[in-house]
Amino acid sequence: MNFLTNVKNSIQLPNKAALFRLNRVSMRDTMVYALIFTFILVLPDIFHAFTSYKEVDYFGMPRELYFIQLIILYPATIFLFVVIGLSVLSGIAVIIRNFLHRKLAYQQLWKMTAFALTIPMIIYLIFRIFQIETVWINLLPLLIYFFLITKMILVFPRMKE
Repeated sequence: MNFLTNVKNSIQLPNKAALFRLNRVSMRDTMVYALIFTFILVLPDIFHAFTSYKEVDYFGMPRELYFIQLIILYPATIFLFVVIGLSVLSGIAVIIRNFLHRKLAYQQLWKMTAFALTIPMIIYLIFRIFQIETVWINLLPLLIYFFLITKMILVFPRMKE
């Protein structure tokens, strides 16, 4: 499915129709969506690191090696943390699912988590653009995520006793 279509559907969450359209997206496309979205979020950091490099080398590191690490290792590390973060938040979603007695598999919750994080990440990006950095403001995207994932889980039927 198209990246922009996934973004549009993610912004419409917890709308039931958008949720079911996103549940039909393959796991590969979900992973690509999460990685592209994360890359867009960290692109300003990469650009800042490129432009702020002075002629003085960091920790005795040659300039070329610094740029290679910036191009290859930084995005790879960020992508690793994205997968770990999505998995942890999906684990919390499993706890919410159990508390609400709903029929959902971990794989579905992982995909739902990846798409539910779109709005909180956009809000986080806005906070970074306006350089608003307090603990309470940074917790707001997390609270929005928990609200969205709970509303999305409630769309699914209850488990039979």
